[in-house]
Amino acid sequence: MYSRYCVAHAAGRLEFIFNDGKDDWDHPPSNNNGHYIVEEAGSYFVQQGVVTKCHPKSKPPTLLVPQRVSSSQIEISWNPPDMSNVKQYKVYRDSTCIASLPSCILTFLDSHLQAGMHYTYQISGVNPSGIESNKIELTVKTLPIGRPGRPIFLTVLQQSEKSITLRWQQPRQFNGQNVAAYRIYRDNKLVSTEYIGHNYKYDTVFTWEDKNVEAGEEYTYYVRALRMARSLSGTFLFDEPVLRNRNSHANLSNSSIALDDNEGSSSEHITVSAASSSSPRIGDGECHILMQAFHWGSWNEKYLYKNLLTHVDEIASNFIDTVWLPPVSHSVDHQGYLPCQWYKLDTHYGKEADLRKLVSSFKKKGIGCMADMVLNHRCASEKGMDGNWTEFVNPNWSHWAICRDAQQPGGTGNLQTGSKKDARMFFFCG
Repeated sequence: MYSRYCVAHAAGRLEFIFNDGKDDWDHPPSNNNGHYIVEEAGSYFVQQGVVTKCHPKSKPPTLLVPQRVSSSQIEISWNPPDMSNVKQYKVYRDSTCIASLPSCILTFLDSHLQAGMHYTYQISGVNPSGIESNKIELTVKTLPIGRPGRPIFLTVLQQSEKSITLRWQQPRQFNGQNVAAYRIYRDNKLVSTEYIGHNYKYDTVFTWEDKNVEAGEEYTYYVRALRMARSLSGTFLFDEPVLRNRNSHANLSNSSIALDDNEGSSSEHITVSAASSSSPRIGDGECHILMQAFHWGSWNEKYLYKNLLTHVDEIASNFIDTVWLPPVSHSVDHQGYLPCQWYKLDTHYGKEADLRKLVSSFKKKGIGCMADMVLNHRCASEKGMDGNWTEFVNPNWSHWAICRDAQQPGGTGNLQTGSKKDARMFFFCG
């Protein structure tokens, strides 16, 4: 393989070969003793023995502006240049390239930034020949430090009559300062504060075990993040004893941050019983008998959940230990495969209260319930500022939850990593 060479010439015929400065000559692979030939004015490059005419250099993008600014995130957008032949855009932050985007993407979300800091962004266009345009530049300052966002993906890792283990991930929004600890609440009362220090990755998963439970009792949990405390001089306080002292009401005068301002909003709530589940679990290595409890037209019955509730004993008597239920979320279509609110569980199959009662009844008989979901299917409720359908509710997600190279326009998330197919998943519930 040879490097890329650019050749410019006037009208007429030009024959040439390359030399390494010694005795090694690069002849066209098709004619080892011949020359490379171009017969039309223009710029060309040679790569792997092929002469290709260069595309003209792109003009720089236009109208680079900030769309959203917080303590830890900056979102920028731009317009394509006139007569664009751009194949991709390069995004620079403080002169370092941090992203390459396809030409259909005209926004970029930069996360994990420091609060109150100036950041200079540059955008350039790259044509199909790999030639980069001049850059357009914008300087943006993040907002002052704010409270951390809500922890995400709170789930039950293990449960038994003796303990309950929770798992969660850190907030998407740090709002300018690292998280130093997490507060765990049970039934609206603070039961533990877990200090994590400052050396952790952005995708860290945290766990906590509650050993102070009573067998068979039901508990509701949620988690809040605490940002790193500072002294009056602005120095970060990393040590756990200092953080413990800092977060006591008697020592608020030792810090420049008020206690209420230090604690973020609550994660989603989760309710779990202190009991070992006898229902089947994915990967338990056992054989199970599964019954599909619905068909394509079951939505038209309106009372599927109530109807199934009258057959729980009959289903259990036939040695069935797993029931396949239809999609459980509020959906645009009747069948439930185009959900628009994942956490709204009133559907054409019945009300949320009926579903909960059904799952509880199956669980008492040792029958697991399996929910049907197509993860790539979700319908937005509102349009974003760019006019694309990117705003989701319940949970509240935005364009950052859509891959930026997805078929649907407006996404600013990561690039797709898997095959472009729907991911159909089945989840055991209860």
